[in-house]
Amino acid sequence: MKQLVLIFSLILFSFSGRSQMICESLLKDAQTAFDAGNYDGVISMLESGLTQCNFSNGEKERAIIMMIYSQIQKDNPEATDKLVYRLLKLNPNYVVPDPEVVSVYNSAIRKYQVSPSFLIGIQGGFNYPFAHIQKEYSILEGADYGKPYTPQIGIVGGLHLEWIFFGGLSINADPTYSRSTYSRDIPTEQSWNLKYSETSVNYDITGMLKYSVDLKSIRIFVAGGYQYLRLDKSFADLEINGVSGSSQNGYPSYQLAVNKVDMIKSDLRRRDFGSLAIGAGTAIQTDNFVFSLEARFTFNGKNIVNSEKRYANSQLVLDYFYVDNDFDIRRTELRAGISYILGHKIKLRKTR
Repeated sequence: MKQLVLIFSLILFSFSGRSQMICESLLKDAQTAFDAGNYDGVISMLESGLTQCNFSNGEKERAIIMMIYSQIQKDNPEATDKLVYRLLKLNPNYVVPDPEVVSVYNSAIRKYQVSPSFLIGIQGGFNYPFAHIQKEYSILEGADYGKPYTPQIGIVGGLHLEWIFFGGLSINADPTYSRSTYSRDIPTEQSWNLKYSETSVNYDITGMLKYSVDLKSIRIFVAGGYQYLRLDKSFADLEINGVSGSSQNGYPSYQLAVNKVDMIKSDLRRRDFGSLAIGAGTAIQTDNFVFSLEARFTFNGKNIVNSEKRYANSQLVLDYFYVDNDFDIRRTELRAGISYILGHKIKLRKTR
């Protein structure tokens, strides 16, 4: 029994080794057959090799190209088109070696249009949260509560998903993390002033309809849609700087400060917002990667202050004489991204 198993193993090994030798020389043998004008033989042996041999993608590409040339020599346009489709499915970024040469082969390749259909990637950049005051409130006479909220540059980053469904039209979904800061300086007629700073962390998802146009090697696009934003964290720092007695020289200065006041726990902030979103940008495709740069603006007009709880935090109101105005946040973002093309569409070009 052991001898039979050994004999069978040797036969199997011998057959496997012989098959491997045939596969290794198959492309060379096919080229020899093509040069001899045996186009049917080329197609037959390569079709068999593509099924039975463990070709690399490069070898598969060479085999299909040789089959295309063979079908062209046989004047079989229908079979040629099917093989071109197989070639572009294997390598959607295939480019003919001599694009300027007018030939049947180049014309067969150009019959098809290849375009991305689904992309996934990452984005990152900066945001600028402009605070628009809707209504002013004050609790201390002589203090200028109408001073603007001054934004600082924040960060934004997240995922990018894109489905291209028709021509230059696509649907985008961007789950995003953002962090932004704004501050206020409130001067008084007395010998002190108040400094206020607030940092917020948001999570949002933006869905947009995008229209793209290719201009040679550069793609430009415009987009519009809706953003849902969830305020996750918001902390405030307050600082009073003053001079004891009066502002004349010789009196010691003093400072009162409190950090990390939780504006959400204090119920001073609304947390859920829906906004209109518009954007425009440019992109460049290199093989299966798309590099993009986009400017985006979001606007909702909704007051972020919980008006019913405006005076609820006694520490802010009594110790620091602080009260919020009604205001909304309008965000401008600059995003850079890199995406990978997961799927392509291959279709025949329209003939005029």
